[in-house]
Amino acid sequence: MKSAEDSSASLACGTVDSPVDNALSQPTQDGPGATDTSRDRTANEPNNKTANETSSTRAYIERNETRNLLSLAGHHVMLRIGWIFKTESVVMPAFFDAITPGAWASTFRGFLPVLNRLGQSIPPLLFARRLTGLPRKKFALFAFSTCMGVAFLTLAVLLLTGVGAGSLWLPIAFLAIYASFFSCVGLGNLSFATLQGKLIHPTRRGRLLTLHT
Repeated sequence: MKSAEDSSASLACGTVDSPVDNALSQPTQDGPGATDTSRDRTANEPNNKTANETSSTRAYIERNETRNLLSLAGHHVMLRIGWIFKTESVVMPAFFDAITPGAWASTFRGFLPVLNRLGQSIPPLLFARRLTGLPRKKFALFAFSTCMGVAFLTLAVLLLTGVGAGSLWLPIAFLAIYASFFSCVGLGNLSFATLQGKLIHPTRRGRLLTLHT
């Protein structure tokens, strides 16, 4: 009787832990601690996957860096060869005067440098965000380089067929083609610089500059 009374008194005073209290005080495997650990492990899996993909992509770029360097240099060399035949300071003003009738030549000639600068500044600014999201940026460079050739090919067809010869709309068409050409130039330069930054290591970009100049 005495031991039963002592046990009752101890339980009343809180000096003896009951089996229920012990079970509640011990964390189980399915408790909050285990849930947090599994959640952290699940959250880290995408980061690990992204890191592995980034390292494999960087390794692939480094293996093909020499080929990319030569390809970009060859592209720029061909562009510069074609650029000789459309010098803005001499060839383009003289050509524009030849196809513009009367006194309109001096009036319209002032638009040439304006269209040049606007085409190389505004379109790249508007397209920069779109270019960032493209998965294959080389296709952008190919497309804009092709459009540069198409612009002058269109002008050549107009001159060879004699359409609009001696009329005022031919110089206006030339200004439109000229503006589209330099828009493609600005977008092509943006694409080229982006590819160079992604494919060529900073220590080798000087070599790329040497090759294409």
